[in-house]
Amino acid sequence: MQQTVESNKTLLVDGPASVRLVSGKAEVFSYKIKEASRIVVREGKRLPFFVLEKAVFDVSLGVNASIEETAGSTIPESWNKPFEAVLGVQKKPVVVLVVGTIDSGKSSFCTYIVNKLVNAKCRVAVLDGDLGQSDIGPSGTVGYALTSKQVTDLYNLKLENAFFVGVTSPISAIAKTIEGLAAMKAEILAKQVDFVVVNTDGW
Repeated sequence: MQQTVESNKTLLVDGPASVRLVSGKAEVFSYKIKEASRIVVREGKRLPFFVLEKAVFDVSLGVNASIEETAGSTIPESWNKPFEAVLGVQKKPVVVLVVGTIDSGKSSFCTYIVNKLVNAKCRVAVLDGDLGQSDIGPSGTVGYALTSKQVTDLYNLKLENAFFVGVTSPISAIAKTIEGLAAMKAEILAKQVDFVVVNTDGW
């Protein structure tokens, strides 16, 4: 189905769904979408398509998927402050540790920060320490990816390497989880990146 959305509005899409920008201008987590490109929204995930210029979307919805329009942007203004703070740090590499409770938007915030850093021509790595809801590596692992391109979902990043912890919650393997994070961080830093964005477990 086609959905027309006026400028300065957000189309919220809950997956599983597929969205194609037919015309207009829109962005997801500061990633400007190209016309005719198709974006997949995974089951259990929500993506906010903020419309910069009146846009027409071609939307295909899967089982239990939904769409909703809302005024303005759903990205909080406060998200830009930490980005400006880390970008202003002169000594590289900079490690950005993102913490928060379960389902508080950590992965979305990480995606936003990564996109803003990539747009600023920075060399970025993402270290995924969320054992139970890993976006980059298999469940039960600590994995990382390098990127020079913006993404709508951390899941789309290519896994470089992972450390097997073997559980989906760090509560039963705290030492091994920390060992994995430290090992992957050391490997990342050897690749001479500017920023390491670390997504953590809600625990």
